[in-house]
Amino acid sequence: MRILAISLFLAVLCTSSAELPTHYAAKKSFHTALQQCAEYLLIPENNLQHYINSSFPNDPSVQRLIRCSLMLLGCWDDSTGVRVHVIENFFQPDPKDCNHIRRARECVRKNTTDSVFSPAYVTFQCYYQQFGHLKLYNEQFIPLRSYELMQLVETALEISNLPWFVPTQYVAGDILYEPHFPPVLLFIFLQGGFYGTETGFDLQRLYTQFGAEPLLTVGVRQCLAEIVKVEKARDHEAIVIKAMQRCLQDVIPLLPVVAEVAGRWNDGKNKAAKTCARMSGSTVPTLPPFYNRVCED
Repeated sequence: MRILAISLFLAVLCTSSAELPTHYAAKKSFHTALQQCAEYLLIPENNLQHYINSSFPNDPSVQRLIRCSLMLLGCWDDSTGVRVHVIENFFQPDPKDCNHIRRARECVRKNTTDSVFSPAYVTFQCYYQQFGHLKLYNEQFIPLRSYELMQLVETALEISNLPWFVPTQYVAGDILYEPHFPPVLLFIFLQGGFYGTETGFDLQRLYTQFGAEPLLTVGVRQCLAEIVKVEKARDHEAIVIKAMQRCLQDVIPLLPVVAEVAGRWNDGKNKAAKTCARMSGSTVPTLPPFYNRVCED
């Protein structure tokens, strides 16, 4: 009975990304990225179609196109290389192929180059040839870039209207059990597309964002299912904060981002307060208003 109950809650808890609200979350297909990059790089439509039909031949123009597309989709960074947990979403391996991950990653490891554009192209070809069929038109969740995630956290802090002392506590690491944090965390999860009030958690999106493989394990799924079962999906703040406390705290690196953003946000608040203090003695203009005056009969 326990296994059956957990299975039923998992059906509600972990839904497909297509059913979740968008908010900050963005979805894009590989084909859309190719079209956008072709426009940026002044590649004619007929050339783009030729590249697709020819399996993306090794050409300088194609290399630039692939690098641009992978960067738009959040799959590639020139400094850190491929984000395997993102690029794998755009390929569909054969169900009977048990070695696709090993082959693709071994291919990437063996093929090294010093060119600016070649590494992204070579990596793409490794997945194109060794991992699975390219899902050209299927839209996939695009992970937030680091600065976008920080902006989301900052917006959550601002909207939550926290007492003045709370950001200082966050900077010191007192976050997860601080009583004002649940609405902040719920905002992040809702706006980021990681949780829906009607659909529950999307672990695939969380995995695409943070690349933490434990998110795909049965243990994490069961942990979240137990929380939903106890809360009966009534209190979304309680569900999300308890999920973070009991299941996700050591899995996704979100709390360090909150601490960093709180520090920057706190510094900005302090500077603004000092500016206001300097201006407090300024003379208020006594001229009659030129705009937005009260109409007189």
